Amino acid sequence: MDQSVSNNASSEQRLNAFERFTKTSVWPGYVGCVWAVLYAVFVRFYQAAGGSIGIPGQPINPETLAMVSYIAGLIIMVCGFVLIALVKPWGRVVPNWIPFVGGRKIHRLIILIPTLICTAFLIAHGTASRLFDFSYSSDYSFCVLYRF
Repeated sequence: MDQSVSNNASSEQRLNAFERFTKTSVWPGYVGCVWAVLYAVFVRFYQAAGGSIGIPGQPINPETLAMVSYIAGLIIMVCGFVLIALVKPWGRVVPNWIPFVGGRKIHRLIILIPTLICTAFLIAHGTASRLFDFSYSSDYSFCVLYRF
């Protein structure tokens, strides 16, 4: 019986040590935010402004390419700032100046679920741009972005 009590105590210590580690490890949030903002500004917004970094060939429809790059850049920046909200104290409590809900705790999933949805979109966006060649059909200009 004493051994089972000591096993429960050691498992609680491990769980508490893990919880302490996850609560004090905030550097991935900062690194992710900085990386997202740098990528959005220096790659996506540059492409939206007409730059050609990372684009093979000439775009068939530059306006569509600019809009796609701009939207992707905005989503990337939102994900970066949500990463900061996951690790900062102001991301855990609704500000007091907001009526009816001010001062209440924010459940982690309210911030985590949009982050995961944005991440899934960005992974699909990046994977699709690498796997599929959209230059085979000239009938659908919204899919055809590049001409080689």
